[in-house]
Amino acid sequence: MRLLLAEDEEDLSRALVAVLKHNNYSVDAVYDGAEALDYIESSDNYDGVILDIMMPKMDGITVLKTIRSHGNSVPVLMLTAKAEIDDRVEGLDSGADDYLTKPFSMKELMARIRAMTRRKADTTDSVLTFGDITLDRSTYILTGPASINNTCSIENSGLHTDTNNMDNGNQNSKIKENNTVDGQVSENQSVGTQSVENQSVGTQSVGTQSAGNQINGIRLANKEYQMLEMLMTNPGQIISADQFMDRIWGYDSEAEQNVVWVYISYLRKKLASVDSAAQIKATRGVGYSIIY
Repeated sequence: MRLLLAEDEEDLSRALVAVLKHNNYSVDAVYDGAEALDYIESSDNYDGVILDIMMPKMDGITVLKTIRSHGNSVPVLMLTAKAEIDDRVEGLDSGADDYLTKPFSMKELMARIRAMTRRKADTTDSVLTFGDITLDRSTYILTGPASINNTCSIENSGLHTDTNNMDNGNQNSKIKENNTVDGQVSENQSVGTQSVENQSVGTQSVGTQSAGNQINGIRLANKEYQMLEMLMTNPGQIISADQFMDRIWGYDSEAEQNVVWVYISYLRKKLASVDSAAQIKATRGVGYSIIY
């Protein structure tokens, strides 16, 4: 999921970005209200906005009222030091979905973000279907023909995703991601200057029981899920590498564009592992599309 964070305290913003990315969110960070408004109105790709109230150039309430007056229903969590009841009422009456005052615990912030984005997800289909595959939006599980009565496992050592440095077989090319600093952050910690260890995520095989049959699928990593969701919600349409980068890695990411190709290769292997006839087609110099 992709979030916009509008917070003018740069140390706090950096700490929040690190923790959010550690929890598999893609984050764009801005430091004033005018820039926040510009980002929100120039993109329909945000799953949620964390909006400070007291910011330079334009306050958060004005930003919120403006986007709501333009019909933008993106979920918004107000994050502010203004704790009076009247301030809360004003924020909620202006169209905020939730309101959290400083100081706050990181555990509570993450819970509120999950609740906010879950409410948005509840208004859309929880399962995507294309051809012979399904993708569960709540669990990130991909299933296909080989998923029924068959364990579809992939060697973790062969497919590591969402890592700081990725080696894609014969390429030996390392892709630099923007979401890595040293150390480890716990959700139970209070907000401060924190650091995060970006760990490797291997492919997992999972199983659920349905109508007496054992149905096994693959749980996708966060970025794999987001890419496949984009492809499946736009079947047959070409999505450029720039669109993937903007939607998933964010405008300010330092990741190189060929990271998109690396993740496409992961998804192709996973589609093959569930014995799907669906294919991700590359149109040279244009982008990628899913066909069946």
